[in-house]
Amino acid sequence: MDTRVTEPTTWNGRLFMGTGTLLYWGPVRATAPHAHHAFQVMASLDQPLHLRGTRRDGAVEGQAAVIPPDALHEVTAPSPSVLLLYLDPDGLVGRRLRRALGATGEAVDWMHAGTPLLPVTPRAAPETWAQARQLAQSFVDALASPEARPQVLHPAVQRAVRFVAANLEGDIRLGAVAEHAEISPGRLTHLLPEHVGLPLRPYVAWLRLQRAVARLREGATLTESAHHAGFTDGAHLTRIFRRMFGIRPSDIMGRAEWVLPTPTDDDALAK
Repeated sequence: MDTRVTEPTTWNGRLFMGTGTLLYWGPVRATAPHAHHAFQVMASLDQPLHLRGTRRDGAVEGQAAVIPPDALHEVTAPSPSVLLLYLDPDGLVGRRLRRALGATGEAVDWMHAGTPLLPVTPRAAPETWAQARQLAQSFVDALASPEARPQVLHPAVQRAVRFVAANLEGDIRLGAVAEHAEISPGRLTHLLPEHVGLPLRPYVAWLRLQRAVARLREGATLTESAHHAGFTDGAHLTRIFRRMFGIRPSDIMGRAEWVLPTPTDDDALAK
């Protein structure tokens, strides 16, 4: 019997996107060497993962892996059913993972770092936003000890978040956000990561990515979606998207099924 895995040609799985986090489930194809700025947490529900870094002494194989941000890597063989969790490295979760791993890039044994994921990897893929959020949180907690988070947004942070969301198409600067939030820039710089999980610049970038993706799903062009979300043009949107995830919006739009949070959902998958 032929047991070879058919090479997938598109990202035709399911994507869940929140602020600072993107979770994908579906087929993964072999890739060229690439790097992106996000942590990439991987767990296969079926065939083992095959990965290689900058050392050309053969691929490593296993069911789960954690690839640190900006680490050059490639997938050397396809897998039909993989969970990929991308996490912004500059937020609270990213800093938790940095501390837990104790190193970055090639200094980390990617497969060994992914071992704690094995007991919490589900047998079935998530279908709803709530399931995706729970899965992302279980992955993060398995890799790094949970930290206490404020349960109620600071009033100044509430004002800042509302101001940012209403002004994504413009040039958002710390001073203007702090003035609207009625707090000093230094204090806001401290409070934002504590309450929303990210510093101002990556927080704004993630909100813009979400807005652009929502417009793309509605059928808008790349340029229209970019302008609507505050990016300079379609190339700017593509560059930011590729930096975070290693793929272009055109690689997945119209192919993957996108699941975005509703206004009543917390906009972060993992905190």
